[in-house]
Amino acid sequence: MQCIHCDCARTKSNGHSPKGVQRYLCHGCGKTFTQVSDKRKMTPILKEQVLFLRTNGKSLRAIALQLGHSKTAIWSFLATQ
Repeated sequence: MQCIHCDCARTKSNGHSPKGVQRYLCHGCGKTFTQVSDKRKMTPILKEQVLFLRTNGKSLRAIALQLGHSKTAIWSFLATQ
């Protein structure tokens, strides 16, 4: 497991988060982190698709259904743009 903050490979298990997700401790920077789930992360290509669909008049619900993400995730992304 590599640290998400400094990319150091010297990490170890460090308990669990309140939600039960495995927590890790980095020996390089001393920070703790949890493993990021890639399937929920919006990639740059997915972001481009969201913007394209939204500018062509698609609703948030239609975009969410087409791309397989929640309406909340789509709305949160669009709110930051």
